[in-house]
Amino acid sequence: FRAFVGDMLRKEQHSAGYAVQTAFIGAGAVVGSIFPWALEQWGVSNEAPLGGIPDTVRYAFWFGGAALFLAVLWTVLTTKEYSPEEMAEFEGARAAEEAQAMRALSARSYGSSLVWLAAGGAVMLAVRRRQEGPPKAAAPS
Repeated sequence: FRAFVGDMLRKEQHSAGYAVQTAFIGAGAVVGSIFPWALEQWGVSNEAPLGGIPDTVRYAFWFGGAALFLAVLWTVLTTKEYSPEEMAEFEGARAAEEAQAMRALSARSYGSSLVWLAAGGAVMLAVRRRQEGPPKAAAPS
């Protein structure tokens, strides 16, 4: 569903969309990990024969699978599918935004690359000086 956020939301909404998606993923993980314990508290057996799987784990697995299936089904049934013309218009607006961002980034890149080049040279000289040790005094002749 990561592509779903990128396809259905405007660029300025992506951060919020991914944050909400991550919150739901985290909540699902917490509920999924607690569910076998909750089933045991409700009286479902947590004992398994040798080499078997406890009923709590089996039911939690089936419940999780059903929840995932229903979530995907809900998404498929309630999400509008855009026509190729609408998607082309959406992609055109997105391409213009991305081109503007790339121009701004490339303008900044030349200046910052010179700074990083100078910093790398300074570190290289400092390491070389440290390896050579302090300068030795010239012997009198």
